[in-house]
Amino acid sequence: MITNRLVDNTIASKENSITGVSEENSANEESVDITTGSVAAIYGDRIVWTDNRNGNSDIYMYDLSTHNETQVTNHRSATNPVIYGSRIVWADNRNGNSDIYMYNISTSAKTQITTNNSTKGNPSISGDRIVWADSRNGNGSNVYMYNIFTSTETQITTSNSTQGNPAISGDRIVWVDNRNGNLDLNLYMYNISTHMETKITTDGSEINPAIYGDRIVWEHWDIYNGSFDIYMYNISTSNKTQITNSGSAQPPVIYGDRIVWIDSRGPSCLYMYNLSTSIETPLVFSVSADSPAIYDDRIAWMNYRNGIPYLYMYNLSSKLPFDASSENDFICYFPDKLPPVAAFSVSPLFGKAPLNVTFTDKTKGTPTVWEWNFGDGANSTHQNPTHVYSKAGTYKVNLTVSNANGTDSKTNEIDVKNASSMGPYAYITNSWDNNVSVIDTTTNTVIATVDVGSSPWGVAVNSAGTKAYVTNSGSDSVSVIDTATNTVSATVPVGGSPYGVAVNSAGTKVYVTNINSNNVSVIDAASNTVSATVNVSSSPYGVVVNRMGTKVYVESNDMATGNGTVSVIDTATNKVTATVNVGSYLYGIAITPDGRKVYVSKEYVSNDGNNTVSVIDTSTNSVTATVPVGSYPYGVAVNPAGTKVYVVNSVSNTVSVIDTSTDSVTATVPVGGSPQALGDFIGEKTVEQTQSPKTSKKGSMKTPGFETIYGVVSLLAVFLHKRK
Repeated sequence: MITNRLVDNTIASKENSITGVSEENSANEESVDITTGSVAAIYGDRIVWTDNRNGNSDIYMYDLSTHNETQVTNHRSATNPVIYGSRIVWADNRNGNSDIYMYNISTSAKTQITTNNSTKGNPSISGDRIVWADSRNGNGSNVYMYNIFTSTETQITTSNSTQGNPAISGDRIVWVDNRNGNLDLNLYMYNISTHMETKITTDGSEINPAIYGDRIVWEHWDIYNGSFDIYMYNISTSNKTQITNSGSAQPPVIYGDRIVWIDSRGPSCLYMYNLSTSIETPLVFSVSADSPAIYDDRIAWMNYRNGIPYLYMYNLSSKLPFDASSENDFICYFPDKLPPVAAFSVSPLFGKAPLNVTFTDKTKGTPTVWEWNFGDGANSTHQNPTHVYSKAGTYKVNLTVSNANGTDSKTNEIDVKNASSMGPYAYITNSWDNNVSVIDTTTNTVIATVDVGSSPWGVAVNSAGTKAYVTNSGSDSVSVIDTATNTVSATVPVGGSPYGVAVNSAGTKVYVTNINSNNVSVIDAASNTVSATVNVSSSPYGVVVNRMGTKVYVESNDMATGNGTVSVIDTATNKVTATVNVGSYLYGIAITPDGRKVYVSKEYVSNDGNNTVSVIDTSTNSVTATVPVGSYPYGVAVNPAGTKVYVVNSVSNTVSVIDTSTDSVTATVPVGGSPQALGDFIGEKTVEQTQSPKTSKKGSMKTPGFETIYGVVSLLAVFLHKRK
């Protein structure tokens, strides 16, 4: 792995560079002049930190794509900011007690999450969930969680001890706990889906945990010799690994396979450890580096030079050289003194012949010559050419770039097919990565990744297979994907936290449930504008449209009363004509092809003993049957023939098969761990089961009664279509 030490001190200490990036800085490191504070977090193109430039602590944000800085707070009392998607969360003592606040970047709205008279701190956010340490019970502090989706607060820990430094990733919360004595500091974990608490460590000297997916990292404090080292625990394998043995490691952060920390084993250095390769790499040497954060290929940290603090961002994808023998803390490399690093994008990557393809140069550095070989005998020397492939085939495209300092090349493949060999395709939303994966189900490969809005959840494809509609719960919008090019052709603003989405069979109307607005947005597909807004019950979740396009059924969960309902919308008037009381905690809705029955899955709650599927007769808008299924049903779908209903049971790890003629369970099929499904997950021949946000297993299933099951965790949604 190639790493760098970058940016000369004289460049970094330019006066009055309050926002922006020094022009002389290298291609893979950016600096922002602040006064004093610390880097807290980075997500996508955004870095947030605390800044004391006005005399007290406020939250600031820097956007790497626009080079714009934003002051988020002005009460001079904010600490510990974290960011996920378009939401920034922090602790704030503006009212005399430290409370938790949230800022929505998309709407510029600030929300006070807590109001009780206690001390709160160390917030962490993942998806719609915020966790923090809270002293309201007078016994040290406990861990609390707030669900943005449901506007509900939950006390996670109850022991009479101090629990602190909580961190959250997906359904897992980890914290430091001294319930066995003041100097007995161990890590505990709580699984939100299973409501189970697990003791992770027993050594009694563990502090500053961080979590990503199924990996927990922390500092092990040897109280006898005062040393600090980093350890990692794999939740899936229950294995603990010692990452450092220097005794001088500072609190770690983790993203994917990469752990990052500051270590003062010699000169203070920013280090990275790659779990996939088991290789430790020094990235930046500086005696004043502090507070690192990581997201994808980007690492941000605080650095004090000549007594002035700066924020720096380091890009791991850079190929700039690293000089370990230099005595200087930082070495400045200028892009025009380096060979270029070839890179380009292709749109589209696949399609039917004749296929018109646009190539966009994204080379790092300053190339002066571009040489394209399109793989079919044609060439170009333009920087951003277009080319038409007239015949089916797989073509290797090569870009060679050069300047006075050297040459580099990059290749990619274009898949051009005959129309008869295309599809079907699965569109999968990746909520953590703010994009959509497009899977060719004939080859079980991802053939495109489409960037959409913040925290995408629901997805629906029109019957013609020409458009895919994606709800972006973090940016209050719907992305319209052109499936011919797999690019976003329009972005439609809708209500607060859009979640479910459905398209009528004619492809003319799109219905979107907005959880925080308690309504449904009706999008006109021709103009990509909202033509109507229909008020429904509190917190609308799933939505389906009958085949005739005359009725829309919306499931809602009123978190104040615990009541679950299904609203029936007449599409001719866009009015609610009936509201069907179903039960509590509805998580899944489906309709039979003939439109006669609607099936709604109800998750278990202790006071009413659900774990059932309600069957609604659409002619009377009444519940005609209640079918017991497995534990925590989380998703329901009907097969194309309308004879079978499949219910995904997330805690019992099964799928219940219901016969629609008798509305009774005829089979229970064991599947993988914690299955959850959203949308219409019935296809035609293949099976994909996603067991965690980062791992998946593909294959075929020959269990009697199954056509195709797409089992998908809560961070993903799947829709299958045949491209026309």
